[in-house]
Amino acid sequence: LKSDFWDYKLLQEMIYDANIEINFLNHPQLDDPVEQDEFLFYLKELLKRLPEHVISHILAGYIYKKKGEPYKRKKYYDSAFRLFKKKRLFHTFYKYLSWKYASILDFNDYLKENHLNIRESA
Repeated sequence: LKSDFWDYKLLQEMIYDANIEINFLNHPQLDDPVEQDEFLFYLKELLKRLPEHVISHILAGYIYKKKGEPYKRKKYYDSAFRLFKKKRLFHTFYKYLSWKYASILDFNDYLKENHLNIRESA
């Protein structure tokens, strides 16, 4: 596929962004209290195979917040924060922190509440 508007690298990035949005940030089970446990199980299994998937850490933390489990929220949010210290992960995932999803906004709030600066950690 040849275009004056995008190249292969940009097309790959667009596909990855769509995957993050559809399969993670906008996943229908994320906000369904009945289905959340199933989605949480999926995220935890994914993290066994891809332990550096920052978005999965953020979403697990967000689900635990919604379940009223602040210590588990902290565990996953702190893991996500630590992963941002790796430059390659910072460059891959940082842009998603500007997206307006409840899970991302909550993670950003957590960072502010705890005086954690991702830019300084990278």
